[in-house]
Amino acid sequence: MKFDISNLKKQIEAVFHADAPPPHGFREVFETFLTLLESGEIRAAEPTTRGWQVCSWVKQGILLGFRSGVLQVSAAGPFSFVDKDTFPPRRFDSGQGVRVVP
Repeated sequence: MKFDISNLKKQIEAVFHADAPPPHGFREVFETFLTLLESGEIRAAEPTTRGWQVCSWVKQGILLGFRSGVLQVSAAGPFSFVDKDTFPPRRFDSGQGVRVVP
């Protein structure tokens, strides 16, 4: 499914700059945002001829994920973790190049 990234960008920027909590229905917007971020269709920074440039609207979307989420506790063996529900825990394998340490 192809998403209208320019419309998503406008929604993220509007909610980020609003002086109010994220509106009802923002959760679906954020889930679309997170899907695109995890798939690599959008990135928090992009290479340019002058080096890496931050994509400010993507950074704003990530921050909105923390702002709009609620705390949840997850358990993994003897360990427990507390994080926002907008960033659910997931499994990684060594081929993904992700490092997660306690």
